[in-house]
Amino acid sequence: MPALDQITIQGFKSIREIDSFGLQELNVFIGANGAGKSNFISLFRLVNEIVGRRLQNYVLKQGGAETFLFGGAKVTKRIYVDLRFGAYGYRFLLEPDVRGGLVLTEEFSSSSNWSANVHMSTGSLAPQKESTVAFSDEDPVLEVERHALHSLQGFRLYHFHDTSETAGIKLPGQLNDNRSLRPDASNLAAFLRMLKQTNASRYARIRDTIQLAAPFFDDFILEPMAENPNSIRLEWRQKGLDYPFLAHQLSDGTLRFIALVALLLQPAPPSITILDEPELGLHPVAIEVLASLFHEAAQQTQVLASTQSPALISQFEPEEVVVVDRAGGASRFSRLRKAPLRQWLEDYSLGELVQKNVIEAGPRYE
Repeated sequence: MPALDQITIQGFKSIREIDSFGLQELNVFIGANGAGKSNFISLFRLVNEIVGRRLQNYVLKQGGAETFLFGGAKVTKRIYVDLRFGAYGYRFLLEPDVRGGLVLTEEFSSSSNWSANVHMSTGSLAPQKESTVAFSDEDPVLEVERHALHSLQGFRLYHFHDTSETAGIKLPGQLNDNRSLRPDASNLAAFLRMLKQTNASRYARIRDTIQLAAPFFDDFILEPMAENPNSIRLEWRQKGLDYPFLAHQLSDGTLRFIALVALLLQPAPPSITILDEPELGLHPVAIEVLASLFHEAAQQTQVLASTQSPALISQFEPEEVVVVDRAGGASRFSRLRKAPLRQWLEDYSLGELVQKNVIEAGPRYE
């Protein structure tokens, strides 16, 4: 499945315009609070909702068009997005309606020759409340659209921040909810059980990797609940002890790390894995392991991750890092290059250059 190799965004949240920005297999975004990292990441949630024909409900829940338009509806009249997947692409135009929502006024999936509209498969000029993109495995005319839609459906945005007592990862879940890891890891126990039964070597790799950052951890206990055989909850053993512990007996950082390891080492990842500040609460050792998992996962899935951690950035090559800042109230995106930093990198890591403001990725006054 082709990776997302180029993206154009206009008028979305803090992003006034980003034109034909190139993406690689591994992309790590760093910047200060409010720079626009999370806004960039949230675009993919919007695309998920459009392709899933849930646009109207999503916009309503997020507070209406004003929350999506750069500077609000008085400043920006439309949101334009163009996504390129190798020879294929998908683009759309959103405009506010009289009720404060957003409607699709253009939507296309096509081959790379946009200007000539070659193989243009879908387009809408009248406002549409939901996506009109459809595909058929039997209709060769829609081959281009199938490729674009399959790529779009492969976006997965993960957010493991919630480790409160009512977080799904700590509560019992359905035993058969195991086809893929959910965005909040609420089905982690069922997912790990499935891996243990169908891919024992990959399960063992996940367990052993967790032990690198949590040496007290022995293994999971992945059995149906005695009081409800159709349910399962996350239980584990500590080395040297034979009785079970529950998820809430793990630190928040350890629990998030477990979810990240399962996500990044799963044998059949989504086409694009998107993470917002995955380093939250992690020990420095866990951050080093996380970076190595990013590199390994990027061989199977395109990885986009936002971070504020200099320690995490230090584990990557400059070309894998995108700096996000603001100028004139708008987010700017620039990929680092090794050549201008070569002399600095002889003595300092990338993270240290961020802390020294050689790489300007921290708070600044405009």
